[in-house]
Amino acid sequence: MVDHFCQSRTCTAGSCVGAGDSPLPVRCVTPMPATIVKVEKPSWADRCGLRAGDKIEAVDGRPVRDLIDFSLAVAEQQFVLTVVRGDKRRRLLIRRRPGEPTGIGFASAVFDGIRRCANKCLFCFVDQMPDGLRDSLYIKDDDYRLSFLQGSFITLTNLGREDWQRIERLRLSPLYVSVHASDDTVRRQLLGVNYRTPVLAGLRRLAGAGIGLHCQVVLCPGLNDRQCLSRTITDLLTLGDKLLSLAVVPVGLTRYSRSLDQLVPLTREYAAGIIAHCRQLREQLNPKRWPVYLADEFYLKAAVNLPDSSSYDGFPQWENGVGIARTFVEEWRSGRTDEQGLMVAHGRCDLTGSTGECYVLCGELAHDLVKCMLSGEFPRVRVRPVTNRFFGSTVNVSGLLTGADILQWAAEENIPDGSTLILPAVAVSRDNHGFVDGMDVTGLAERLKTTVVIADGAAALRGYLAGRDCN
Repeated sequence: MVDHFCQSRTCTAGSCVGAGDSPLPVRCVTPMPATIVKVEKPSWADRCGLRAGDKIEAVDGRPVRDLIDFSLAVAEQQFVLTVVRGDKRRRLLIRRRPGEPTGIGFASAVFDGIRRCANKCLFCFVDQMPDGLRDSLYIKDDDYRLSFLQGSFITLTNLGREDWQRIERLRLSPLYVSVHASDDTVRRQLLGVNYRTPVLAGLRRLAGAGIGLHCQVVLCPGLNDRQCLSRTITDLLTLGDKLLSLAVVPVGLTRYSRSLDQLVPLTREYAAGIIAHCRQLREQLNPKRWPVYLADEFYLKAAVNLPDSSSYDGFPQWENGVGIARTFVEEWRSGRTDEQGLMVAHGRCDLTGSTGECYVLCGELAHDLVKCMLSGEFPRVRVRPVTNRFFGSTVNVSGLLTGADILQWAAEENIPDGSTLILPAVAVSRDNHGFVDGMDVTGLAERLKTTVVIADGAAALRGYLAGRDCN
């Protein structure tokens, strides 16, 4: 693999990826084999004898850079795979049966390396991470392919001519774009780089090519709010129906941030002001459609009623923290139970004399909402907020709770052995049920001598509590 940083737009070392639009160094790579991590049955991959560990080097003699290339190549009824197993290379003629699935899971959706972010954003959350966490937390991607395949946000500042042409040719829609400000002077200050193409020009080019856009603004008090936010929203609405959604989310700050002198955390008064500001702007503009959504944190922080479900138009930015609280409320009110969304870990302990207390834990931001939901139906359940000392008190969301903070909370609460702790699924990774600081659920249960339950959603939470007769 060729891996260097090119200072010009012409490179003979490999395929230049990236930044024709940016004066930043360009990462150049040659395609690498696509590593298979699983083969499902039934599928043509299983029928042809492929297995985990095999590497697909080419399809019909052409290297594949990513899952996009691969999916297009194997959509044909017949093709030739070049497969490497150990030190042996072989070519397989594949005749795909009508409707037959591929069945291949790859180690990564991109085979030539993730396109890394070269911006220097004031609010970059990766830069606010302490040392010693899992490696994946330090990856700063700005890869348009992952935006299309997985919904990650990109800035457009590292797209070269071939990138733009490929996006347009293959109509890679939708894409997720971090706009932050349509005023490029402000945006350059926020991103920390001097890119060339104005962001609106880039967005209009994509919209003109039929690319749908999910955009976001990370709101930084005093920098891109008020008049700047109004201009950004107004400008983005000119994209018409190609603006699929625009999420306005508050800046997140940990105690490790190097920009605390320039950025301030969300306050109750500020959150209420932004809600009112966006409401007034909508009334002023009176557009036919309003695909602008504020993150839950604004409403929870301001203690303002959440918008109703219909206001979210299908929750297009749910994973960006927009509408999660409303989804929880509606799911809880439905009375539905779903024990499939539970993961339970038991710690070894002597239950003699145990009170069997049951605690539902969450971040400080969600505490009042969760307590209100549970109190009428399950009054014996104790809903407790966990202060985030690991990242700092400005971090109050449930998704960034750490094992260390839960241990400290348990010591201060003096919870008895044999208690049950219920945590939201957003607090742990899906692959190994580990917290962001590396502790896993089983380890937490062992150290606290408790049962630790991970509940994925309100229906799973209700299912567990009803099954334990916690009324």
